[in-house]
Amino acid sequence: MEPLEQIVCRLVKQYAWLADSNRPLPTRTNLTALGLDSMNINSLVMDLERELDVALPDSMFTADVFENVETLTAALREFCSSL
Repeated sequence: MEPLEQIVCRLVKQYAWLADSNRPLPTRTNLTALGLDSMNINSLVMDLERELDVALPDSMFTADVFENVETLTAALREFCSSL
C-alpha cells in the first residue's frame, strides 16, 4: 500500500464505525457502507487537509471522489501532483 493510501485509510478508519477494527480497511467498499455520513466526511476532509497541508478545491467534493478509499486516494494523488 502506498503512503498516500495509508494516510487515507488511517483517517477513514477513524470514522468508519462499521468497519472491523481488527482487519485492514476494505478500500473498495463504499464509505457510507463503512458508516461515514456527511458530518464524518466533513471531518475527514479537514483531517486530510491538515495531514497533507493542502486546501482541497470545491470541485473535489463529489460522490464519485468520496465513493471509497481508492477513488478518494486517486483524486488526492491527482490533485497533489498538480501543485
